[in-house]
Amino acid sequence: MNDLDRQILEKYYTIEEDLTADHPDKPYKVYTAWTEFDFMPVVFKEMDEKRADIYMTLSKMWNPYVADVYSVYRLENSFILQGGSKKQTYLAVTECICNKAENGLDMTLTNYIKTHGILNEISALKLCMQLCDGLRDIHRLGYIHKDLKPDNIMVCSTQDVSGLPLLKIIDFGVSDISEKIEDTTLIKTHIEDAGTEGYNPHDKKITPRWDVYSIGCILNFMLTGHTPDMDPYKGSLAVHNIIEHATDDFSLRYSSVTALYHALSHEARISLWDKLPLLRSLPGYRSHTLWKALIATPCYLFVLYLIGEAVVSDPSALLSIIPLCFFLPVLTIFDPFHIIPRIKFLRKFRKNPYFLILSKTIAVIVYFILSIIMTTFLTSN
Repeated sequence: MNDLDRQILEKYYTIEEDLTADHPDKPYKVYTAWTEFDFMPVVFKEMDEKRADIYMTLSKMWNPYVADVYSVYRLENSFILQGGSKKQTYLAVTECICNKAENGLDMTLTNYIKTHGILNEISALKLCMQLCDGLRDIHRLGYIHKDLKPDNIMVCSTQDVSGLPLLKIIDFGVSDISEKIEDTTLIKTHIEDAGTEGYNPHDKKITPRWDVYSIGCILNFMLTGHTPDMDPYKGSLAVHNIIEHATDDFSLRYSSVTALYHALSHEARISLWDKLPLLRSLPGYRSHTLWKALIATPCYLFVLYLIGEAVVSDPSALLSIIPLCFFLPVLTIFDPFHIIPRIKFLRKFRKNPYFLILSKTIAVIVYFILSIIMTTFLTSN
C-alpha cells in the first residue's frame, strides 16, 4: 500500500497489524484495522482487479455464514508488477471475526478442533449445513469458492439457534467465475488447478460440485481430525455414505450444495430411530430410510405372529418359522451397500434410488419364495 493511499485511509480507519509481515514475498498484504467512527474491527485485503470484482459482488450479498464484505476501494497510487506490467491495487474491507482460541490464535475451524477435540455426528452435520447455506448464496451469484478448508472457516463466539457456534466462510482469494452453459448448470472448462491438497477435487470443470467435495472433506475432518484420504470416518454407515457421496468422482458426487444440505439435514434430525438404538440395530431400520422400514416392519410382525401362534396352539409348528430366519442373511446378501461396490459394472448404479429400491424388492421376493418352499417342505413331512 502506497503511503499516500494509507494517509487517505487513516482518515476513516486506524490501521494496526500487518498479518502478512512474516511473508514478505507476498505481493498483496492483509491488515487489521478499526473504523474511526464506531471502533468496529475490520480486515483490509489487497488484491487485483479480478478479485476486486468478486469482492464487489459479494458486498451486495448478506448471509450469516459468510464473512461480510463492507466495501472495495481502488487504491489510486498503489501498483504491483505482475508479468512485466504494472497492475492497479484494490482494497477490500471485510468483517473481522474477533474470537481467539486458548493458545491466542484466531479461532479457525482447524484451531477449534485442536482446542476442543473432534465433534459428534449431529454437531458436525449441523455445522456443515451452515456451510451449505452460505455457499448456496455464493453459487447463486455465479462464483465457486475453490479453496474451502478448515483454515478458511472462522468459528464465531456467537451461537446459532441450535446452540452451536456460528461458522463464517472467509478468503475468496482463489474463487473463480462460473459460466452459465445451461439454466441450471454452472460450469467453466480449461482451468488451472487451485485449492489446498486434501480438500481439492482436481476437477477439470468449475461447478458447485467442487465446493461439495470440500465440504465432504471438512465433515470428515470434524469427525476424525483428518481428511478422508488420510483417515476415513468409520462411524455410522449413513454419515460415512454422505462423506463418500460428497467426495466421489465428479459424475457421482452431489450435484449441488442444496442436495448435500438435504442429505445432512435428513441425518441430523432427532427421530424415533435415535431414541431407540436397539431398533436401529435391526436390518431395515439402520439407515433412517422410510421405504426400508416399511418393508421390514410387516416382515418382523409376521414372524412375531407365527411365533405367538405356534407357542399358543402347537409348539411343533415352530419348525415352520425356520425359513423366516433366512430374512436376515438374504437382506444382507442383496443389500445394495454390500453387493454393488463389489461388482465393478454395477458401481455406477449405487447412487441411483430406483436401482436401490429394485434391489431391496428382489431381496424381499426371494425371501418370501424361500419361505414358501421350505414351509411347504416341512409341513408336508
